[in-house]
Amino acid sequence: MSGEPQVKRSKMSALEQLKQYSTVVADTGDFEGHLILLAAGMEQYQHILDKAIKYGKDNGRLSFDKDASISKAIKLISMFAEFGIKKERILIKLASTWEGIQAAK
Repeated sequence: MSGEPQVKRSKMSALEQLKQYSTVVADTGDFEGHLILLAAGMEQYQHILDKAIKYGKDNGRLSFDKDASISKAIKLISMFAEFGIKKERILIKLASTWEGIQAAK
């Protein structure tokens, strides 16, 4: 021995070593997120954004209909799921009416 401490060599890959200290997320999407964000700011695509926002906004007719509110929420969650968005990342706003509170239960 030459007096130097012996280093135990790991047979783990760099990825496996990184996983010990961090959450590894594979970016395997079909689109580059930053390019979509850039396009969203372009005037020529504003109508698409406006339509999406209008679709996602609450409709006052649901404020007093518990079952319709629940159905709409389920529909929205399933639509987002088709795009790979988990339900835990979605916030469904309900009216603060008695029916809306019952729907939230």
